[in-house]
Amino acid sequence: MNANSDKIGLLGSIYTCASVIVVFHMFALQVWLQMALELDMLAYDIDERTVAGSIERSRATSRLDFHLSSFPVIQVAALGGALLATCGFALVLAIEISDLNKFLTIGPIAVLVSTFVGVTLAIRRLGKLALVRARARLN
Repeated sequence: MNANSDKIGLLGSIYTCASVIVVFHMFALQVWLQMALELDMLAYDIDERTVAGSIERSRATSRLDFHLSSFPVIQVAALGGALLATCGFALVLAIEISDLNKFLTIGPIAVLVSTFVGVTLAIRRLGKLALVRARARLN
């Protein structure tokens, strides 16, 4: 086996690692979004069966406020940094491999990074909208 085939195998492993980071990130954000949606449903139920100023409303409002401020920013930063570092390694390795087209090796990096950013922004937006809607119901 020549050196380029070893590097191509390593490049595939790096892309796999970056894909795992993106998938783990998506599942972890889904947990945050699911909790936001559950709190929205809870706010709807409380709005239907309790009166303004009740203790149950104030507890739900406290939970909403906490969850609204608890978006996993540290996770996004850590996994985003890991993804960028992994993609950086892949980019350096792809540049060293003379047999590969550079656009074809940079393409997966662009797809993974854009997926990471797009999913993060979309889930954050959906969760914030659900929590703001729930907060409005309880006020």
